[in-house]
Amino acid sequence: MQNIFPEIIRINIPFIFILIIIFVSAGLSYFLYRQTNPESRSRLKYTLAIFRIITLVCLILLFFNPKLFFSYTEQVPRNVSVFTDISSSMGLITESENRPDSIRIASESLGRILNDQNLAVNNYYFSQEIYQDSPDSLNNYQGLTNYNNVFKIIAEQKPDQVVIISDGIRTDGPYPQSGNDAVVFSIGIGKTKPEPDFFIQDVDYKPVVYQGKEQQISVKIANTNTQPADARLILFSGQKVLASKTLKFEQENSEQEISFNYKLNTVGVNKLTLKLNSEQYDQNSKNNSYVYTQEVVKNKLRVGLFSAFPDYEHKFLNFVLQQSENIEVYSYLNIKNKIKENFSVDSLDIMIFNGFPGRFTDQQFLNRISSSIRQNGQSLIVLLNEYTNKQKLMIFKDYIPVQDITEKGMASNGQPLFSQKHDLNPILRLFENDKNNQQFWDAVPPISIYFSLDRLKNDADVLLHVPVPGGIDPILALSSEKSANKSILLNGSGFWRWHFLLSDQNEIKEGYKKLIQNFVRWASGKRKYKPVILEVTRNTVNPGHEITLEGMLYDAQNEIIKNGQMLMNAISGSQQFTLDMSLDSNGIFHGSYRPSAEGTIIFNATGMLENKEIGNDKKTVEVVPYDREFIRTLQDTVFLKKIAHQTGGKYYSLKTLDQIAAELETQPRINAVSEEFDLRYKSWLLFLIIVVIAFEWILRKKNNLV
Repeated sequence: MQNIFPEIIRINIPFIFILIIIFVSAGLSYFLYRQTNPESRSRLKYTLAIFRIITLVCLILLFFNPKLFFSYTEQVPRNVSVFTDISSSMGLITESENRPDSIRIASESLGRILNDQNLAVNNYYFSQEIYQDSPDSLNNYQGLTNYNNVFKIIAEQKPDQVVIISDGIRTDGPYPQSGNDAVVFSIGIGKTKPEPDFFIQDVDYKPVVYQGKEQQISVKIANTNTQPADARLILFSGQKVLASKTLKFEQENSEQEISFNYKLNTVGVNKLTLKLNSEQYDQNSKNNSYVYTQEVVKNKLRVGLFSAFPDYEHKFLNFVLQQSENIEVYSYLNIKNKIKENFSVDSLDIMIFNGFPGRFTDQQFLNRISSSIRQNGQSLIVLLNEYTNKQKLMIFKDYIPVQDITEKGMASNGQPLFSQKHDLNPILRLFENDKNNQQFWDAVPPISIYFSLDRLKNDADVLLHVPVPGGIDPILALSSEKSANKSILLNGSGFWRWHFLLSDQNEIKEGYKKLIQNFVRWASGKRKYKPVILEVTRNTVNPGHEITLEGMLYDAQNEIIKNGQMLMNAISGSQQFTLDMSLDSNGIFHGSYRPSAEGTIIFNATGMLENKEIGNDKKTVEVVPYDREFIRTLQDTVFLKKIAHQTGGKYYSLKTLDQIAAELETQPRINAVSEEFDLRYKSWLLFLIIVVIAFEWILRKKNNLV
């Protein structure tokens, strides 16, 4: 609330100077109107003189840039940010508790208290993400629980006080660090005393496995506050039972670790379910099952890493490739004709040349590699650096996206930049979070360039470049996907630093690894071109997670169509619905969908050109539940009390919630407000001058004064 009248009014022109202007204007006006022709009454002279004084004072002041300064004090209500947990565990309903009802009661009671105290309230709802002013979210409990995002919002918005309504169960993100001046009050939801519960605590499995190969998973089972009982653990693939075991629980609280061996024969994403059945009463059945997915591939991808010298590039490439479950790496190191390791090049799926071929690389060996690429259609990834021999590399010019290269007299250094709009290319999308993706590309160290790419092939696609005087140096180029052999050309040395120098930045330290894996994934694609291509970011998501869709249309020459349409239909169980796909300037269609429940979703894309169907493509996404939210459902009072006490706040249960009214700071803050008015730009001043001049002219005209 702001005071009506200002406490201080100031002007930037000294008061004595204003008095001088007034006296000078009065003297000049008196001189002009001391005699008139014809002679006028004294009252008329004084009136005309006053009008002239006002006009002269206003006009003279305008030459000195007059400004008025007003100072007020205002009372600002204390603001409170209320964060309500809407993660999956907050939707728990059992025989002994109903958390949605508890949240409703807590929200209504807190709302009345805050309203009575005349506090400014901002409402937020959070799980893995944060939503503002969305009461409908209280009917839809989904997602894991990330408190770190809550404290990020607190740091950004800087509220006076914070109230968190939650069960305190943390299932996502690092441990939150407050580091804020705001006082935090926590309101606990959920039971605090354990009841009989059998549950699946954790499952250790490989996300990628091989068709028909026996594998093992490890399952941790636990029980709390139970009587001696037997239970059966069953592993399902769809409706088929893959394995089962009978477990004995003889202690009131215990843990067991069980292993299963099984085989999967269906290539693609397989959804598997673990179920724990017990005859004894179990207060929480939601943690008796665990759903996970495994991608089944035919066999490992065989990648050959060829290096002319044992440099850091070779070391780090080998390191990240070895970390991938579905890649088998074969290393060839050539030092003055001394071969560290040899293997059959015909058996490889992808070849990576790191500074290869070099000066001492055997010509017959290169001919054998070239023949293998020609006969087997193997993909090629080439890193040009100081060890690359140009003449020997040109043996492979038919398989790389460049016609010729020129060795520079001196290496140049530069920061990689996106070429045109190729930051949209999936190869360069290393993180689901756009902010992390941009952070990585802004942080990558410069690279050293030893070659100029003189003539790129017409169908080559440049994704990254380095600006140089008079132009650019391409540093990442792809062959056309319609080429018989897919190839990637990296022009530069020092890419390994992208891993080494960023390894201490947790959010982006995996960027180099993801980039190399994207190269291999792209190079391994053997699919034939289709008129309609549909891609999804992930083939397995949780309820509430966004699925991002991208689609492209191609003509008979495999050129992208930019004036077509893409119709998107989706099937989830018995439901069918359509999605809007927006087209960008690059001819890429974009869409998204956020599933609300577990199940299988089939996305069907239909390409249209001039109202005619040109083709179809489809993708399947498995939506699996948040098992982690229900492993332990007791309210974590220790955590809720800690985040409150470390800021000077308090913890309240649902029963003691009314006591929060006595602890809230309700006295409004007194803020000093200063306002500045530049009189030169005020329309009322111009209006005053015009009115005064007009009245003076009317009076002079009426009395026949010249």
